[in-house]
Amino acid sequence: MEKQLNKTSLKVNFIFNTFLQILSTIAPLITAPYVSRVLGPDNIGIYSYTLSINSYFVLIAGLGTASYGIIEIAKARDSTYDRSKTFWGIELITVITSVVSLILWFFIVLFYDEYRFIFFIQTFYILAIIFDISWFFLGIEKLKHTVIINSFFKIMGVIFIFLFVKTPNDLSIYILILALSTFLGNTSMWIFLPKYIVKSKVTQKDLLAHCRGTLIYFVPTIAATIYTVVDKTLIGIITKDNIENGCYEQATKIISIIRTISFTSMNTLFSSRMSYLFSKNMKKEIQFNLSFALEFIMTLSFGAFFGLCAVSKCFVPVFFGEGYSRVVIFLILMSLLIPIMGISNTIGYLYYNPSGNRAKSAKILIFGTLINCILNVCLIKLFSGIGAIIASVIAEFIITYLYIKQSDGYISFNQMFKIISKKLISGILMLMTIIVISKYLVYSILSLIIEICLGVIIYYLGLIVLKDTFALGVTKKMFVSIQSKIKK
Repeated sequence: MEKQLNKTSLKVNFIFNTFLQILSTIAPLITAPYVSRVLGPDNIGIYSYTLSINSYFVLIAGLGTASYGIIEIAKARDSTYDRSKTFWGIELITVITSVVSLILWFFIVLFYDEYRFIFFIQTFYILAIIFDISWFFLGIEKLKHTVIINSFFKIMGVIFIFLFVKTPNDLSIYILILALSTFLGNTSMWIFLPKYIVKSKVTQKDLLAHCRGTLIYFVPTIAATIYTVVDKTLIGIITKDNIENGCYEQATKIISIIRTISFTSMNTLFSSRMSYLFSKNMKKEIQFNLSFALEFIMTLSFGAFFGLCAVSKCFVPVFFGEGYSRVVIFLILMSLLIPIMGISNTIGYLYYNPSGNRAKSAKILIFGTLINCILNVCLIKLFSGIGAIIASVIAEFIITYLYIKQSDGYISFNQMFKIISKKLISGILMLMTIIVISKYLVYSILSLIIEICLGVIIYYLGLIVLKDTFALGVTKKMFVSIQSKIKK
């Protein structure tokens, strides 16, 4: 019997996704100040280093099935039979690759004396991949279930961290809470699955087809993962300095949160819709969504970039406490990645992936990753964590440049200049103003709030004065909405 899918509006999905991303942002913002003070930079460095090694095995377990799964399920979502067959085929590949990854992982752990117990705990991250079916719900655009489950376990994770992490000796407990939260969250999503799929036979031919598809997505996923974790691994190996890695971890954590707010969540949400539009060859809708996404994301990204540069000196001691002074320079340099990666992430998710140009994207990402790895080895020896940041900025700039150049006219350099120019000017104005004002403020929570609020106001007003089309459009919609409510 055919199970009909009720279509969920993009607006409803956006609300659900925004709620989850807000919670995902708030959770580390709540725990980070506490954890950084209780565990200290040395333990944070150990956590960062061990997790970076574990990430390679999580990568093998995933084999690109998440990205591939979203695209394929989105294409097959109108038929119960097709989406069921697609789901079971992709899931079976995930089980096989996860088992292979676990075998390799245990060989590494058994012969790795240092941090062995921590590595055993992090096995839950690999096991979680087997049960991660969030890609299925993203593909059918039913985010309610993933939001409910993930929200519950994120909240429980926060509570358990405050209850059980009390001293620097509780690093293992902290890691166990994080790993179990991920594992239990993924396994719980299976409760909702029977509503949308039926039993389906998977043939060897189906597996081979899906295997080829996942491998296309696996290559850029390798590049992306290595790109984001190899720096932490190399800092640990080359510098042998857990404190340096701990400070680097805290900086990347803040950047990751801002990236999620600025562009990652929206691009993930839009990716399934863009896949559907490309499958129907709806060019006008594709162009509109891509242009809108870039305008929206660049507005947030440039505001975040200049805002973070402006408030870092006040933010770090207030948020992380003593022992993290090196995070300031890390944040200032690393913030440049926000707008650069905002562009590449948007073009990758909303053009290269859904249009079937994943292979072209993979080549660009591999090239950028190779540059990043080579520069990391050279620059970390000279400048430690700062060297890793310089390597990332150079590599990401090259990736973004190539993404635009090879986008077949969907995105042009002239278009990007028009989108960026006024946001750049407004951001510089905000930065200069906050720097001047900060000289008259002492480092405190109140000062940080003042700097952030003033920064937002100055940036927004700057966009209005410069007549930025996106800012004016949003403002107009706000006034229309307010007027309609007043009339009622």
